[in-house]
Amino acid sequence: MKIIIDECLPKRVTQFFEKGSTYTVPQIGLSASKDTELLNELDKREIDILSQ
Repeated sequence: MKIIIDECLPKRVTQFFEKGSTYTVPQIGLSASKDTELLNELDKREIDILSQ
């Protein structure tokens, strides 16, 4: 499972998940993406979604 933490949440949230399975939006190169664009890209990459 791959989990993406939205950029509105602190990066340290990733420490609560298995190492290597959790990333932040900036880490995957999608900073400042609109919600629809971000969700579509995550779907293409087969990444599970975690939202606030």
